[in-house]
Amino acid sequence: MSPDGGRDASAQTVEWEFLVTEAELIEALCARSGRADPGASRRIPVLFGLTLLLTAVAVVPGPLRALAFLASVPFGMLLGSLYETLRLHRRVFALHQWAQAQKQYAIRVDDTGVHARTAVSSGTLHWAAFTRCQETENLFVLSVDDSMGGMCVLPKRGVRDAGGVERLREPADRHVTPYGPS
Repeated sequence: MSPDGGRDASAQTVEWEFLVTEAELIEALCARSGRADPGASRRIPVLFGLTLLLTAVAVVPGPLRALAFLASVPFGMLLGSLYETLRLHRRVFALHQWAQAQKQYAIRVDDTGVHARTAVSSGTLHWAAFTRCQETENLFVLSVDDSMGGMCVLPKRGVRDAGGVERLREPADRHVTPYGPS
């Protein structure tokens, strides 16, 4: 508390220092897309096995031959899963390349917004720029827009002081539409 009885401005400031990892970018993109399980690509072997089983059933003579068209369903799901996984990894690669060029991030969050400084740039995004805030197990993801890079990823591991994660929730909830834990 400040001497005048109001809140101390430094108590509302949260500071981060971190290098962004690929795993954090995957988690952030999955949170933004509503994909709860970043490991969804682990289902691919199951779909592949099911495709092989149904294909084998299709070549068996007799009444089971009528089920041959069902082999295309898991095969289509397999191709869709592969496409989504490759698309996610392509986006993560592009974001990670950009983040690596920035080097170490120093972020300060206060009632004004998010102030970022890297080796090559600095700037402030006011709270009005953010359309939503999502909290995952390891991150806060502040979305600016629906584009690939329109987000601010704040890893909880990068908070410099104890209680910083809890102190971020208050201004984020006050200024941005919260979408809660993913």
